[in-house]
Amino acid sequence: MRAPWPSCLAAWQRHARAVAPTPAGVPARYFLQPRSKILEELTDRERTCTTELERLKGSRAALEKGAGAAEGELRELLQSSPALARALSKQ
Repeated sequence: MRAPWPSCLAAWQRHARAVAPTPAGVPARYFLQPRSKILEELTDRERTCTTELERLKGSRAALEKGAGAAEGELRELLQSSPALARALSKQ
């Protein structure tokens, strides 16, 4: 004979979500897991976000460097060709 507890557990979980809704931004699954599991997941998420942040900072630095180089080249082009500078300023 099958144990009745899985259906009871599911009913209790539905009741718990209906009676005590979770705070905004906190998934209901966190309230149905042991504290150690929750802390492990949050630590993994923090590590992932930190790695992603470092990657994005590096990308930002490279883009800023490229933008500065392009700005310098454009400035040099306009200084070398006054006719081009006048034509662009009329537009």
